Amino acid sequence: MEEQIDWRLFIIVAIAALVVVSIFIISSNVQNAKTQRFFAAEDKNDKCKTPAGYADKEWKEHMSHHPEQYAGCLG
Repeated sequence: MEEQIDWRLFIIVAIAALVVVSIFIISSNVQNAKTQRFFAAEDKNDKCKTPAGYADKEWKEHMSHHPEQYAGCLG
């Protein structure tokens, strides 16, 4: 009887671990897609200009995450 409980516990822990890892992977992919969208929307002639479809605050926050790339915009 105790062996059955051990196996059940192992299976429950394994399933919980898979769920946690899956959630992490999915959220990571969503963030990567959002980052790619920001770069695609960026104006190549004026990288400081807020792209269409984004609020100024949202774009400034994005630029603040990349100070080396947007050094002239953040002053």
